Amino acid sequence: MFEYFGNITKVRTEIERYRNRLERAYQAILGESFEKVRDSSSRLLVNCDEPSKVGGALINFNNSYFGVGFEFDRELHISQKGVIGQNHARLFPYMHISQESIKRAAAHKQNNGLPKHLVPYLHEYNHFVLFCLQNSPDFLAGIIAVVEANRGSPTNRTNSSRSSNPKQLKWARIYACHKVVAEATQDFLMSLVYHQLGLDPRHAIRPCFLESLASFGIVDAKSLLDFNKSWNYRVPAFDKFQSNFLRSLENITVAKEQMPNSGKGDNNFSFNRQQNGGQQ
Repeated sequence: MFEYFGNITKVRTEIERYRNRLERAYQAILGESFEKVRDSSSRLLVNCDEPSKVGGALINFNNSYFGVGFEFDRELHISQKGVIGQNHARLFPYMHISQESIKRAAAHKQNNGLPKHLVPYLHEYNHFVLFCLQNSPDFLAGIIAVVEANRGSPTNRTNSSRSSNPKQLKWARIYACHKVVAEATQDFLMSLVYHQLGLDPRHAIRPCFLESLASFGIVDAKSLLDFNKSWNYRVPAFDKFQSNFLRSLENITVAKEQMPNSGKGDNNFSFNRQQNGGQQ
């Protein structure tokens, strides 16, 4: 667990210094899911330090980043009612940790007692943990939202729900749903990690996500893991289209794989792709 293939020496040093404590903390939180995450982490996780290798136009490498590359077996088909047609997706997770995000975390005192080099890493690693335990990852919903919103309009990006175009607005709401689920559940997982480490967890959850966590029914480790597993059935939907879309994510069979030709540090791959990720 806690793989890191980047070039920031202090990140690697702090991971090693805290490794045993972190493993005990995550084991207490994840319970029987711990071994699945440990195996997935060593099998799947790669680092990303060069924007050109993963479609850097979509990534701000001044941020730390967990992202997902993808490949679909066939062109996506989504009905007017929001139902996704049968498909198969290969998903390729990766992480990038930036010096800039480490400086920001330290400046905003977001470390809550942890070394400043460890906080951005754990934020992104938590995204990976939650991704591992989802049958239909919320990152998949975000990927599809970006693909569909930009279909025929490659210069537009779906990063907020403020678009006046009905098509853009529809997909922006789904993208926003993914972002809220990803960030709110990460914050709650981080608060559990702080608690297990004997640190103050009160500032781990950003205030903007408290209402969402309450609506998700997340109050402890068990409710977090239960929600995360079936999030697309439990998250409040904006309308029928979104409800149908989220529930039909299960029509896509997902294979989580290490990025092709990654070599645990050389993560270039040749097929057409886009990335979608959670930035800190």
